[in-house]
Amino acid sequence: MKTNIRAVRQFLTAAVLLLLTSAPDLFANDEDLINNGRIRYANDCAECHGAVGRGDGDRGEGLSIRPSDLTALSSANRGQFPTDYVRRVIDGRDLPSAAHEQVAMPAWGQHYQRDLLAYSEEIIQRNIDELMAYLRSIQIE
Repeated sequence: MKTNIRAVRQFLTAAVLLLLTSAPDLFANDEDLINNGRIRYANDCAECHGAVGRGDGDRGEGLSIRPSDLTALSSANRGQFPTDYVRRVIDGRDLPSAAHEQVAMPAWGQHYQRDLLAYSEEIIQRNIDELMAYLRSIQIE
């Protein structure tokens, strides 16, 4: 009987750990995504796009193509946040290299994949989801 209880406990512990590590988005709400995205933005994007996303970052001044004003993505798209387009540009892995050179921005999907070798595609996508949630939150109508 003790062996069965021990086996059940081990199974349940393993199942909970698997759930927590493989599906963290089940427990995240929009506020968590936005806050995590704000931190990710500050680390990965603000240098070029500026502290509040207006394309006025210090490093952006030296680029041949000026960084986009990320607060105006919705207004430039008839009031709708261009989710698919923004995701593809941030990720960058499925864009032809010539197209990504035209936007003059790192392919963050490739960067996350290279720097986070121990992590899965789901975590790479979650990083991008966090950025997307933050960018949606800073849109100016």
